[in-house]
Amino acid sequence: MKLTYCIFALLFAVLFLSSCHSDPADNKEQEKNVPNALRDNKSSVALISKRGPENMVDDIYSDMLEKMPDLHKLEEDISNYNEAQTDSLRKFESYKDKSLSYYDAAKEHLNRIKDSTLKREMAQVVANSNARYTDKVALINKIIKAINNKESTLNDYHIALKLMVTLPVIEQYQTDMVPDKKILDTLLIKKQGLIDRTRKLTPKGH
Repeated sequence: MKLTYCIFALLFAVLFLSSCHSDPADNKEQEKNVPNALRDNKSSVALISKRGPENMVDDIYSDMLEKMPDLHKLEEDISNYNEAQTDSLRKFESYKDKSLSYYDAAKEHLNRIKDSTLKREMAQVVANSNARYTDKVALINKIIKAINNKESTLNDYHIALKLMVTLPVIEQYQTDMVPDKKILDTLLIKKQGLIDRTRKLTPKGH
């Protein structure tokens, strides 16, 4: 038992000393190339998107915007487009709401006319106006439908872009920053030494 303990102690010392002789310059150089999102002391400020909970894909992608001007410009253009689309669609919805509200109110007024002949004539006038309005917005509704359909396509390709930009980054991190196995070997040997010591000091049964 004493020989086994000595062997473990010797191995522990050798591994401990070898792990302490890693080149600090190499470690610093590797850490310098690690994106902010993958650092242990990373900043909590993201360059893009107000997404709430941490998302590693978005965090890495946000870091990459500083290094890729074309990507940064694309994100700005997408953001500006979304604001313009929201504003334009809001205006058109307001336009439609006012028009539909008018024709609903017109029906209520028609119902108040007592003269049946006049009521029919005015109902036809209102119906003709409603038909002209419907024709007027038909093309616009078609364009809005096409815009909404392309929204899904843009989202799909945007996700694909983020993945293709960030996958090489995380894979490079996995290669460069893999933890030193020697540390784990040291821990394993140390634990075995603690086990041996504990076993040695455990009183034998009667």
